[in-house]
Amino acid sequence: MGQQVARCSFIEYSPEPGMKTSGKPAAAKSKVPDESLQRFNLLSRATNEGIWDFHLEKGETYYNKDITRLFGYSKEEMRDNVNWWRDNLHPSDKKRVIERLDQLLRSKENSWWGEYRFRCKNGHYKKVLEKLYVVRDEKGKPYRIVGTMQDLTRIREIEKAGENETRRQQRAFSLAILQAEEQERKEISDELNENINQVLATINLNIEQVKQEAASKEQKEWLRNAQQLLRLSIEKIRSVSKQLSPESLPFFGLLPALEELLQSAGGRSKIRFELNASKTVEKKMSKEKKLLFYRVVQLQLKNIRVHSNASHAMVQLQLVGEQVKLSVKDNGKGFDPAGLEFGHGFSRIQQLCDAYEGSFNVKGNPGKGCVLEIIV
Repeated sequence: MGQQVARCSFIEYSPEPGMKTSGKPAAAKSKVPDESLQRFNLLSRATNEGIWDFHLEKGETYYNKDITRLFGYSKEEMRDNVNWWRDNLHPSDKKRVIERLDQLLRSKENSWWGEYRFRCKNGHYKKVLEKLYVVRDEKGKPYRIVGTMQDLTRIREIEKAGENETRRQQRAFSLAILQAEEQERKEISDELNENINQVLATINLNIEQVKQEAASKEQKEWLRNAQQLLRLSIEKIRSVSKQLSPESLPFFGLLPALEELLQSAGGRSKIRFELNASKTVEKKMSKEKKLLFYRVVQLQLKNIRVHSNASHAMVQLQLVGEQVKLSVKDNGKGFDPAGLEFGHGFSRIQQLCDAYEGSFNVKGNPGKGCVLEIIV
């Protein structure tokens, strides 16, 4: 079927005498009994396979009717079979398939199977599974090849539909987990703010009253120290509460919430954080996607503070068609892409993007910082 395989003329497997071809006598009438031939044709129809038999020395190819049924070409269109077969291979598959079949004929192998796309008469491509067997003489020279062409298009469509359904279920499962996590974070945040912090604030008031009754300066100093520890605890709890459930996000929107997040991150490090975005971008986002972008920025800011040694980082939101692109870029130490391993931060970001059918990419070079991008 490669350059060494010249499929010049087609003679159909049929109870009728074979058709004449240019410069060739008509093929002899099949000696196979009609019942066996019918069984053969029924089997090929049941398996949805076109069957062919090529004789290298005679330059004749015998085939069953399913070849024309599968691809829609007439006998005349298939007469120059070398060009017919080669010209209708998909351009992306042609080189690979022809080289592999030429290699088969030059080797001592006798069988091969492979998938490729083949163009039908109507211009559409079908996914084909070709199986063939090479018959060789005593010296190992090939003189005959028999094979089948099976249409896998429907099978691949079913497989793809199954894969799509699996991905849909996985996304639904991931979203359910993320929503449950967010609800749990909110409940913990509320508990910290409404109960624990209130208890601590009450303790602080009681200490203040006791301090006024303290008899010595030493006792008052102990009580002042206790109050300082309480105030630090209250502030820390408020900070943790905001990380768990950003208060400003549902009330004021994504951009104010991000500005507050960047300000807080800058206060805990020497890094200068900037935000570049407009309210037009935010209007394109649902409530769920706003929370997604907030969480991604939150995770990447932690990565930058802990790992980058950066002095500056930029968070940018922009429209890309109907989607929103988030970029987080820093001027830190970067990394070697070949040795990149996703830790908890990156793997979590990947999980979030997958749940919302978004794309995630991270780029970096040693000494040139890191750029994280997601598009949803």
